[in-house]
Amino acid sequence: MDATVVAGWIGGLAGLGGAVVGAGGAIVAGWIQQSKQAEVARAERLESRGYTAAQRALGELLSAREALAAYIRDPSSAPNPYRPARDAVRRAEAEVLVVPNARELRHRMRTIFTVYRADRWPESSSRRDRTKWRVDVVAEGISLLSYYLRGDVLPAPSSRFVRAQSVMVPEDTS
Repeated sequence: MDATVVAGWIGGLAGLGGAVVGAGGAIVAGWIQQSKQAEVARAERLESRGYTAAQRALGELLSAREALAAYIRDPSSAPNPYRPARDAVRRAEAEVLVVPNARELRHRMRTIFTVYRADRWPESSSRRDRTKWRVDVVAEGISLLSYYLRGDVLPAPSSRFVRAQSVMVPEDTS
């Protein structure tokens, strides 16, 4: 074989090898890019779902607070604020359950909902006192959801919430 023919074959094989390596690299790079894009899209969907659910929960808690506050302002205008407030708090609880990637928020909100639903307030307390305590509990939830929606670190429980929680009569475990 002539040296020019051999050089041609070597050049051709080198070009073909380079094309195969380049095509393989392009396929692998495309697959990696597609995987990363799918991952980013999933994270964005989860973030959007969490933000939307937290906004709806916040709206429900604001409704509950308004129903309770109307009773405190004028007990005769809202003789039973508990049913609309309770229903709004239940809807808020359902929304918080679906907030993804927010374990601490869900845990703290679960505590808030437990305290809100408590029927173990002191017997000597008036309906107005119990309503004020519930407003404090709902306000704690509003605060936590606001921090979450802003992307801030969740604050420690407020003194008003701690006080409302401490007023509860412990369950009899016997």
